[in-house]
Amino acid sequence: MYTYDKLISWVEDIKEKNHSSATALCIIKDNKIVLEHYSGYHSNTSSNEKVSASSQFNVASARKSYLGLMIAYALYEGENKLY
Repeated sequence: MYTYDKLISWVEDIKEKNHSSATALCIIKDNKIVLEHYSGYHSNTSSNEKVSASSQFNVASARKSYLGLMIAYALYEGENKLY
């Protein structure tokens, strides 16, 4: 069984370095959720709600970078061919 402790630790380190208030991480493999990790609080609410599976984040254009990374990784792993 693979554990994601190192990945979670890395994400939490980035959260601290960037002075972020929260993180959310979800990994899906073979159409199954294998990891859900939520930590911190929404800083833009008066109640400072804890981050959860239903939390929403304003990520602006960040998704383009993630999509590019996913495509590059799939090509690297030979999962997809562009020709």
